[in-house]
Amino acid sequence: MVTSPITGREHHYLSRIEWYVHLLCEYSSRIIDIREQYALLPWRDTQWIADRLGIAHPIIPYTATPSVLTTDLLLSVKEADGVRLVAVSVKPDAELDARSMEKLLIERVYWERLGIAWFLVTPSSLPMTRAENLGFFEGALRSGDVAMAGVEPSLLAQEFERLWTPDATYVEILQRACLAIDLDDESLGHRILGAAVWNRQSRIDIDSSLMNHDAPCALRLDA
Repeated sequence: MVTSPITGREHHYLSRIEWYVHLLCEYSSRIIDIREQYALLPWRDTQWIADRLGIAHPIIPYTATPSVLTTDLLLSVKEADGVRLVAVSVKPDAELDARSMEKLLIERVYWERLGIAWFLVTPSSLPMTRAENLGFFEGALRSGDVAMAGVEPSLLAQEFERLWTPDATYVEILQRACLAIDLDDESLGHRILGAAVWNRQSRIDIDSSLMNHDAPCALRLDA
């Protein structure tokens, strides 16, 4: 589950890779709505497509009843000339067997018939370092106490960067930065700093290496 500032809703995902894709969409400045597990309706359309392709339509297990297919994410993307819809299916590379590809083909044709772009996303096609680092700071999205803390995320980010040294661990710098602004709750400080990352008010480099509390972190020195 992830709480989305973009949509104001809680989103639920069936796999960690879907959650990572959501976080990357959340960080994008172009995504204005995210709908997960979007049902491909009306029901008869996917059955018609499967029949025309000569593919067995998925069924509800232990029955002969066709199941309702879904696409993992349907995104509303802001463009210069308006908003367009983009459908995204998310699959681990290891699950792309022949049967999975047949079901994905039904999805692709469904969206093509509606004139909507469809993409297949796998871990090997994602910026996984960025995705995992956004996950490291994901608590900032769920935490209502960040807004109540009375500390501007940009202020804590500035102190963190002022006190940063390349050999100090993330938590050591965070402790110093919290002390500098008289914040005695480092867990809250982490969430506040995470808000600065999500708001692009921090120069913490989320693309160079995976972050954890007990390792050094990098800054974007050209920002």
